[in-house]
Amino acid sequence: MTWVDDLVEIAGKRRVALVKLPADIWDGIESSERGFVFFSLALPQEQLQDVTKRSLCLFVRETGGAAIHLALVRSVSKVTTLQTRMRVAAGTQVNPSDINKLIAMLDVRLGNQLRSEVERRTPATVLSKKVSEAIVRSLSGDTANQKGLKHIHFLLSASKFNSAVALQLDAIGTALEIFGLGGGAKPKSLYVRKDADSTIRLLEDSVVAHDARSVPDMSLVGSDATGYAEFEGDGDRLRVYTANKLPLERLFGVDLIYLNQKLKNLVLIQYKMLEPNGSKTDWSYRPDAQLDAEVERMERFQRTVTSTASYRLNPEAFYMKFVKRTSGVGSGSITVALSHFKGLARSSDNPEKRVSISFNALNGHYLREAGLIDLIKGGYIGCHAELSEGFTELITAVTSGGNAVVAAIEERISEASTADAK
Repeated sequence: MTWVDDLVEIAGKRRVALVKLPADIWDGIESSERGFVFFSLALPQEQLQDVTKRSLCLFVRETGGAAIHLALVRSVSKVTTLQTRMRVAAGTQVNPSDINKLIAMLDVRLGNQLRSEVERRTPATVLSKKVSEAIVRSLSGDTANQKGLKHIHFLLSASKFNSAVALQLDAIGTALEIFGLGGGAKPKSLYVRKDADSTIRLLEDSVVAHDARSVPDMSLVGSDATGYAEFEGDGDRLRVYTANKLPLERLFGVDLIYLNQKLKNLVLIQYKMLEPNGSKTDWSYRPDAQLDAEVERMERFQRTVTSTASYRLNPEAFYMKFVKRTSGVGSGSITVALSHFKGLARSSDNPEKRVSISFNALNGHYLREAGLIDLIKGGYIGCHAELSEGFTELITAVTSGGNAVVAAIEERISEASTADAK
């Protein structure tokens, strides 16, 4: 399925909202700091009662004479007894520039349906499934619209684990949990490379991206860096980088590399997909040929690491996190150490020593998300590591192998400031 087909399907399922704005409100949004790209709007509750989060919204000016805008609905919430607020993001101007021209692009029956909704007196309405699909299909046929529509699809594709976008988003969320912040934390600063898709974009609602020159130590991640976000809390700083050599839709997987400069422990978590295992309750992973090369890469790095200077419950650096392909981000997962996985492979009855990982087969013998986060946060697992060339080489090896990277570095602000000043 192409991104266009997927976006059309989403539009039909969640239905496109049509919002007609008076000239004064339209002009106010247009002249605001971020214009139609990101803004919020409050309307009477009955007018937005059918509008849902993560649906699309088509904005037209009541009096005409202005371009059409399409945007993603990020949230819908009651703000007063009588009003509901709708927050939108990724707004983009689309062709054709006139609603009547868009109506003419649809077949007669669907065009008449859209026209009747435009002519209704209510400021907001939700269009039918067929009209919603036809609008998105027609707009995507114009190459001038595709960049904006593709970005909306990029944001929508982060809800389930069936894409690298969602895996990268989950990795960022895991890094924030280890650092002690929730997934909704807002970055102090942010940078997104203009020519690349990075899930760092999902954090930019309230932050204006900084220039690349303001990003500290971007060279650590190399030329494949696509985004950067910085967080602070309790005197500490978390620097999060995303990097990928291939476009997100062509990636093989995602790795999270977490380096705690205070405790000198490094952990790499590689995401793997679980597929249905013939029942509604069990999911399994069956290794492919690429896994052998990935394991070899992990073992090669582990051999170069010096012994830990402080206590570790397990000094191993590499862990594998298995997630259900069609489940939502943040849902249940299985995490095992690489040595545990290899032990399972050695004991497998499969002649090629291929092992099936599943909830039932492991019988509860794996790390849960909360336990994994606590062990990393406390410095109880992970190899001894410094912020050095080895860290950069590990990132380069991961991206060269076709995976995306989320690299997170936790440090004391005073120590980081001294290092940045050198």
